[in-house]
Amino acid sequence: MALATGTSEHQHITQDSIKAAIEKPSQLKSLKDDGHVKQCPRCTELVSLIEEAKNLTGKTSPNIRTSHPSRLEMQESLSKIYEGALTPQQAADFLGHLARCQLCFEYVGLTLQTSLSPVPEELEQEAAQLEISLADAVMQALPPLTQTKPKTRRQKGWVWIPEFIKIENIRAPQIAFALVFVTVIAGSILWQIWQNQNSYLNTFVYDKNVPYEYNTSGFRGSIDLTKDDPQFQTFINQFKLGIADYLVRDYEGTIANLENLEPIVLAWQEKWGAEPIRDYYFYLGVSHFAVSRSQTRDLDKATRTEHNEKAIGYLAKARTLAQNHNLQLLDRDSYFLGMAYGFGGQREMAIEEFKRIAVESLYFEDSQKLIKQWSK
Repeated sequence: MALATGTSEHQHITQDSIKAAIEKPSQLKSLKDDGHVKQCPRCTELVSLIEEAKNLTGKTSPNIRTSHPSRLEMQESLSKIYEGALTPQQAADFLGHLARCQLCFEYVGLTLQTSLSPVPEELEQEAAQLEISLADAVMQALPPLTQTKPKTRRQKGWVWIPEFIKIENIRAPQIAFALVFVTVIAGSILWQIWQNQNSYLNTFVYDKNVPYEYNTSGFRGSIDLTKDDPQFQTFINQFKLGIADYLVRDYEGTIANLENLEPIVLAWQEKWGAEPIRDYYFYLGVSHFAVSRSQTRDLDKATRTEHNEKAIGYLAKARTLAQNHNLQLLDRDSYFLGMAYGFGGQREMAIEEFKRIAVESLYFEDSQKLIKQWSK
């Protein structure tokens, strides 16, 4: 039996052993009968997990993923396996990735171990570092980003007016009918106009797509310059965890991770420079904005308003830093700040913000549409 040094005093089963068990039922049975597995809670749980997942998979073959699962996705997969809630394809994809990815194999093993018993401090530290490594893997798998045009959709309606409705063709007995008919048509036109306007505004919902794709380019220079600063490394590591949650639209997780950093940010802003701090405020702001616009979260009006107000505060800080330090993507910051103002009922502030966006910006067309919507 192939065993390898684990994270504690035990020798844990290796990824190769798990891969063989996934591919061959006989290998899985051998693992279950192994003396070490029977004595080690972590390995027992891992083998049990593989067996549960294989029962869900059937004969389904795994797909090869081009992206890397986040820690939230891995945690959800673990829960759903035990609940029997994964589809055969999802279970096959989980096992296929676990057999190929050493990082996720270690993360799953350590997650199972830390859920079983009181966790020693060194194991907590290792678990935290694995979470950061997982966040790194998620971000490294992202394709290169260029500034992208905001995506919205419009629904077009049509109204048919019969030819016979002409003044010369309407006789006295038909006037009452004609008035009623025209009233209905006019009402239909107004309803369709309102519906089209409302439909356009309803496109600004971020339950299925993030408001803005994460771009690592702004951080690289700052990280290189301050790599020996332990507090900056703490900031970067926590930021990575927040972004990993953001990429899977767990905006509350992003908010929790990033707001914990605010005291550090306020104390060290001048030392670290404007760019990483601007990105910190931007992603914190758009996460609050996404929650305020969510259609899948059961939130009362007061909670939505609170998230929107926080979005405005953080996005205003991001835009101010970008403006004062001549940073790129100032138009992006103004665009999202304008939307937060507008959907928060501050339409004049929104229009003022949109007017900052230059004609050549990819955000110009949508900002002009919103100015038109909110000027009525």
